Amino acid sequence: MSANHTSLPSPEELSAIRAEAVQLATDAGGLVMDYFRRGLDARYKGKDEHNPVTEADEAAESLIRDGILARFPDHAVLGEEADAIAGNAASPYLWAIDPLDGTLNFLNGLALFAVSVGVLHEGQAIAGAIFVPSGLADMPVVLSAAAGLGASLGDIPIDRTARTAIRARLGTVPGGGRRGRHGRPPEGLRLGEPRSLGSIAIELALVAMGTLQYAMFSAPRLWDVAAGALIVQEAGGTALVRGRRGWAPLARYEGAKDAATAAEGYRHWCAPLVAGDENAANYFTGLDTPSAGTLRTSLGRLLRGG
Repeated sequence: MSANHTSLPSPEELSAIRAEAVQLATDAGGLVMDYFRRGLDARYKGKDEHNPVTEADEAAESLIRDGILARFPDHAVLGEEADAIAGNAASPYLWAIDPLDGTLNFLNGLALFAVSVGVLHEGQAIAGAIFVPSGLADMPVVLSAAAGLGASLGDIPIDRTARTAIRARLGTVPGGGRRGRHGRPPEGLRLGEPRSLGSIAIELALVAMGTLQYAMFSAPRLWDVAAGALIVQEAGGTALVRGRRGWAPLARYEGAKDAATAAEGYRHWCAPLVAGDENAANYFTGLDTPSAGTLRTSLGRLLRGG
């Protein structure tokens, strides 16, 4: 169960990269949990004090970056907290890492945060791992995937379609708001009750597990979704992204064309994304429906906060 993959590295290379992503997410997760137990202060990026960063963010990012370059010195690394691309910025391999997604939850003692490690090859997501401390099992776990090789929770393969049939329907929307005015869903499509958990990586992990029916994001960055969107796809779900030509299945990330290197071109990637059941995702984006224009307009208002 996978997305449409082309020009992939060999299965052996994919497996090696996935294993390294899992190990780094596990190690960084343990580090972050040590900080979580003792507590710490935050500083803020920007003047509005809405985007906190902690010593845990920076320490976890350093651990992951150093681990990547020790194993793959010719790869490039894009981290949320770093000001520059590490490694070989001209490499076709780019690791996109969010060392602590859900920092505000973390600071307030809410164990809904994650460590996300995604890997692109020429713009296509090929591997990813997410460390999750709670919410999926009774202990911290790591979800992972490799392109064409499926998704797993630890060593257990994930098939979200087998789980959604027996679970209550839930979903997430930006800010926990309402889903917007989309009209009556098609017959047979029961939509989950919306909420927001404060961590994009956590929400994508729950979509992959089948706990959430869908998740919408108005302006995620590459490091927020590179791992999670692939895990959803490899678990049997869908991920749709809005580009210049409207909504389409996520197959490749497009970086800025005027950047000095390919890796730098992804620093400012940002696009609305919907992940989950194919029918729900199509309904919210207007794909494959007679009233596509109206639905796209409604979702556009929702994603803009209107």
